[in-house]
Amino acid sequence: MRFLLITATDVSAASRANLASLLASLAGQSTPTDLILVMRGGGQVKLPARDALRAHVIELPLETSLSEARNAALAHAREHSLLDRAGVVGFPDDDCVYPAGLLGDVGRVIGGGVDVVCGPYGPTRPAVDERRFPRASRPLTPSFVTRVVSSNNVFFAAGAVRVIGDFDQRFGLGARLGSAEDSDYVLRALAAGFSGIYSPAHVFVEHPYKGHRPAQYYVGNVAVLAKHLRQHTHLALSLFHRLAVGALLVSRGELRARDYMRAIAVAASLAGRPPQNARSAAPRSSGAEA
Repeated sequence: MRFLLITATDVSAASRANLASLLASLAGQSTPTDLILVMRGGGQVKLPARDALRAHVIELPLETSLSEARNAALAHAREHSLLDRAGVVGFPDDDCVYPAGLLGDVGRVIGGGVDVVCGPYGPTRPAVDERRFPRASRPLTPSFVTRVVSSNNVFFAAGAVRVIGDFDQRFGLGARLGSAEDSDYVLRALAAGFSGIYSPAHVFVEHPYKGHRPAQYYVGNVAVLAKHLRQHTHLALSLFHRLAVGALLVSRGELRARDYMRAIAVAASLAGRPPQNARSAAPRSSGAEA
């Protein structure tokens, strides 16, 4: 089963070092893969030499948001029939690492008829936060999605991606709401009738935890719950819990009161509307391949 992976990175030294680790881990996979690498700010990158891995490079301005970058890559994939040829699609960040054999395991799960599969992530397998990521498999319910899904640890049947379409550009790093574009994408898949499972036996991805930056993700994490409240009414409990956590963060000085009030205002605005997804901007692609 052929994979299509989409990764956005930039020209900073830290991003280049992280990307090198990701690329090395992809070179260790045996599954046929197309990698679309979105270079925000341009620049050159050394791509791994592996017959089963074909890399496609798109250059975009440095200020491009994460969702805009992924949408540009999806447009490139449609234009060049990469999405048509793919069986599985993933959106790894540049600071994750795929353990050996991961893509093969994911391909077997998707090939068995599952539309969306995810698993735990952490710095190492022994360091996985089991309060967040349980050991046992279970269906991906909407409330569970907002607990476990990250762009790094979730994979989609390509047919689901063709239906879901672009990312909502209001969400994601660099966008107005700042995060949760990955949860939004999976919630849209479930709302469209696609099936999802959490399977730690098949999916584990190395990726650091970033709990020291709760404020960076807070508004988006609240907004995505409010956006999908009408379709998944039981998300109300998750939304109330997230707001209570925000109040605690404000009391500890870990979240600014104005960001908390903004999250409440955004939630109130989105909760009363049918879910809508912002249109993507026209992609700007160099079309370069390696």
